[in-house]
Amino acid sequence: MEIHAAHGYVTVPGHGDVEVTADLFDWPVDGDTLPHTWSGIIDGGPVLETGAEGVLHLDTEPTALGHRFVVVASADHVARISGRET
Repeated sequence: MEIHAAHGYVTVPGHGDVEVTADLFDWPVDGDTLPHTWSGIIDGGPVLETGAEGVLHLDTEPTALGHRFVVVASADHVARISGRET
């Protein structure tokens, strides 16, 4: 499993836009069959509740492109997230 280190921001209702660093697992690449499920760990963000939904925006992609996710687990300022590209 390849780990994709990234920087960007998350948009979560009640928290606005917050800058984060992310380690993304099973990140989709060109040619992958959709739908494609991925997961990641975000650090430096707000304290998020399990089940919260948000959008991850990466610095390396156009601003309008976002990746929807749900928080699977959270502790302090670190959260495990999971998303699905369709």
